[in-house]
Amino acid sequence: MRTHFVGVVWGHEYIERMLTRAVPALMMDSNLGNSRFRDSELHLYVSETEDSPALPALIDALERGFVGKTYVHKTSVEGNKYVAMTAAHEKGQKQASDEGAYTAFLSPDSIVSEGFYSVVDNLVEAGAEAVQGHFHRMSLETYLPWFDSVRNGKPTLKRLLRKEHMHPWSKSCFFDAQPISSCPSPIHWDFGDFFVARSYYLGPFALKPCSVVHERTCDYNLVSQSCNFDKIAYIADSDVAHGVELSHHDYMSDTFRPLGEKYNLATLRQHFIDCNAEPLHLYNFEQLLVFRWNTN
Repeated sequence: MRTHFVGVVWGHEYIERMLTRAVPALMMDSNLGNSRFRDSELHLYVSETEDSPALPALIDALERGFVGKTYVHKTSVEGNKYVAMTAAHEKGQKQASDEGAYTAFLSPDSIVSEGFYSVVDNLVEAGAEAVQGHFHRMSLETYLPWFDSVRNGKPTLKRLLRKEHMHPWSKSCFFDAQPISSCPSPIHWDFGDFFVARSYYLGPFALKPCSVVHERTCDYNLVSQSCNFDKIAYIADSDVAHGVELSHHDYMSDTFRPLGEKYNLATLRQHFIDCNAEPLHLYNFEQLLVFRWNTN
C-alpha cells in the first residue's frame, strides 16, 4: 500500500541516534528497503535552525536506504517539543491523505525488528484502517552496550526486549511494581520468559487517508476520529513484529510514586474514565498483547 512515512527529529543527540540506531533497522530489505514501498514517500521534518553535523549523513542514509522518494522539510521548533512534533505530524499526515496514501509515524529513537513494516503493510493490504501496537522503553545507557554485544553486526534482533535494561518508567508499569507509575497507561504482567500487557494508549503504526484534527500526540485520538474499531489491526505478539524506544535512564523520573496498595483493573479503568479517556482507549485496553524477552 502506498504510504507516507513521517518522521520528526531535531537536536544533535536525536539526529545521531536516528542515524546510528533507528535507520539501520528501518532500511533493511524487509522494512523500508523493500520493493513494496517503491511508490511510497519518506518525509523528514527537522528544525529550521538545525545545525547538527550528523544531519547530512542522516539524509544521505535515508536517500540511499529507502526505495521510495525522500523529502526533508524545515519546521519551526519553539516552546513545547511535543506541540512542535504534533504540528509536523499533522502536516505530514494531511499531505499523505490529500494524496490518498496511508501515514506511518516514524520514531527517531526506536529500533524496530526485522520485517516490522512488511508486517504492518500486510495488515493494511488485508483491509486494516489502522495498525496499532506498543513499543517499550529501554534505558539506553545499559541497553545499547548489551544490544551491540549480541547483535553480531546485524542492525536489529528478532527479540529486542531485555528485562534488566527496561527503562524505570516501563518497569513501573508492571502490576506488582513498587513504586508504580502515577499514570500507568500500559499495565504489564510478567510470566518469566514473556509478559502480557494491556494499554490505553497505543501507537498508530499506520493510519488510513483521513481528515483529522491533531489535538495531541499521534497516539491520542487520530485513530478514534477516523477508523471503525473493528477495522483496527493490533500487533499482538512481539515475535510477529515489535520495537523498542531508547531513553535516558532518568527520563520521566518525576512520574513515579509509591502506592500503599496495588492497583486492580477496575480502579485503573475508572481512573482513565475519570481522566476523560476516549472510547478507543478503553477498547485498546481490552486487547491482550504478548511480549517475549530476549534471554540470550
